[in-house]
Parts: sequence; structure tokens; C-alpha cells
Amino acid sequence: MYFVLDLICVMILAASVVRFWQHAVSHVLFKCLCAAISLTVAATAGAPLAQMLSERWTVPYTEKKAAADLGEILNGTREEQTEQIAFDGLPDLMRRKPTPYLEWLGRYGATPEQVQEAYAAERSAQAMVRAVVYDYAFRLTRGAVYVLLWLAVFLLCGWAVRRVEWNMTEAPPRRGLRRLWAPLSGLLYGVLMVMSLSLFLEWVIPAVSGDSAIWSADMLTKGTIYPILRQINPFIRLYFS
Repeated sequence: MYFVLDLICVMILAASVVRFWQHAVSHVLFKCLCAAISLTVAATAGAPLAQMLSERWTVPYTEKKAAADLGEILNGTREEQTEQIAFDGLPDLMRRKPTPYLEWLGRYGATPEQVQEAYAAERSAQAMVRAVVYDYAFRLTRGAVYVLLWLAVFLLCGWAVRRVEWNMTEAPPRRGLRRLWAPLSGLLYGVLMVMSLSLFLEWVIPAVSGDSAIWSADMLTKGTIYPILRQINPFIRLYFS
């Protein structure tokens, strides 16, 4: 499915060029500034907020659900209260690695080796379950916080830009090669939008790939257009290199 990302990238770039073809260059550059500020603020400010939300809500909720699923695999019955679940057979389950257990691990993108190390360190079922779900829960939280912050900052920047443009004198029509400045600026805007989208995908797709037949982590590295734009995204180098 990696070609889908390439197609989405091409559509975003082409739509940005067409949309801003006849606009004033200043307007397009203001939109680029909004996209750049939104990307920067959402990527940096979202980290501590996502960490707090993940530790306080997302991870505990996901732990509870995962523990209930694991208890059902172990005992054949489902208990919603984790303190009522018997985890006595957990060492044997990790040794045998039956298909339901491997599917449970795959749902959260964990490996048997990671789980065995976590369990061996503390001899605790709770520590084992937390090791399974932590990265999954954090990635989903990080992606959600990023999107909300990006939208909030982008709308705020757009409002500020409109206030500035109301007091600007309309530029005269450009002729000749100078007419290309607007669509080229639109292309830059499209690149920034793809970079904004790619950062969200880098957090979310690896988390959901274990429980999805459509989304795969390979989508982020294969293809042609998306990997190029991925390489020039400084925030991907910062958070995922």
C-alpha cells in the first residue's frame, strides 16, 4: 500500500500549486509561514503534553484492556477487573507462544523477546503488560496531541494573517516568468503540508500496523515521493533517527 502515500503526496502538491496559481505571492508565503509555525509548535510543544496524557490516561486504559485480553487467553474467561485475573500460567504461555498470544502481542507491536525481558526484570505480569502496550499507547497519544495542536496553531495563524492582509495594498498582476512565483510558493506550501502529515503518520502507523491489514510500517520507507519528502523533514530526523 506504499503507493497510496505517494499518490496522496502528489495530490497534495498538485492541489497546492493549482490553488495558489492566481494568488498574490505574499498571501502564499503567509500560508507557508502558518504551515511552518504549526508544524514546529505542534511537534515540539506536543512532546511533554503527550507524555503527561499518556502516563495519566492512555497507558493505564490500554493496560487494563490488554490485561483483560491476556487473562482471557490464559484462563478462557474474561475479567474486566485486573485484580481478579489469574496470571499464574504466564511463564508457560510465554514459553509455548500459542497463536492467540502471538496475535495479542502483534496487536500492540511487541515481540516475544521484549516481553520475556520485561517479565524477567521484575517477575510481574503488570510490568510485562505495560512493556507490551506502552509504546503503542504513547504513539497514539502523541499523534492525537500533535494533530490537535497543529490545527489550533494553524487556525490561529490564519486569523492573524487575515488581519495583516486587510491592511496590505493589493500587489499588481505579475507578468512573464514572475507569474511562476505564486505556484512555486504553492508547491512549497504543499511540501510543508506533506511534512506535517508525515510526522503524524510516523507516530501512528507503526502503532496501528500490528492490528491492521491495510496499514503497514513498510509504507513509510517504500515508494518514491513520500520517502524523499520524509528525508528532508527535520522533525523526523529529530524524533525517529
